[in-house]
Amino acid sequence: MKLLNVFLSALVLFSVCLTVSSSAEEMSDSLLQAKQMEYMQLGQPGPEHAFLKKLTGSWDMHISYWMSPNTEPMVLKSSGENKMILGGRFLELTSKGEFMGQTMETITMMGFDRRSKQYTSTGFDSQGTYSVSAAGEINKDKTSIRMHGADYDAFWDFTQEYFFDITIKSENEFTWSVTFTDEQMAQGQDEFKMVEIIYTRKK
Repeated sequence: MKLLNVFLSALVLFSVCLTVSSSAEEMSDSLLQAKQMEYMQLGQPGPEHAFLKKLTGSWDMHISYWMSPNTEPMVLKSSGENKMILGGRFLELTSKGEFMGQTMETITMMGFDRRSKQYTSTGFDSQGTYSVSAAGEINKDKTSIRMHGADYDAFWDFTQEYFFDITIKSENEFTWSVTFTDEQMAQGQDEFKMVEIIYTRKK
């Protein structure tokens, strides 16, 4: 009789273990599916990409370039084409113009990383073999993005620190400026705006 009780207790314990194990597996599958759904959603364009879409189109570019603080800028002209790519996930900005007697082409990829909840920018041009990146947030009015970045200057052996400001003025105009904040580039000031580009929609 005692042996029978031990057997029955073991059987009950085994049944409980099976039930708990089954529930754990079901919960694991449920969590896995939830994670998969979350990951899929993060891969889809969100409402933040509507800001980027406002920058699509053909643009005339009026570029002001300051060699150092408190000087008159060089003024250049260029033209750009912006379009949404990869299913509306990224904005591709391309431009072509003349800079100091040479043809200069640029490609910039802008996006919104739904993981970090930040806008991102990675730019390339025909004057170098490297990229320049930055990331940041949009303002409360949903009209301007400030993205911060840093880049190592191999020639001068220091790290540049900067931010990009992208501001929508109207549906036919936006600006993109580059401001440096590191000591070397700011040259004694707290910050130094080196470049400002005014984009005007082509008619």
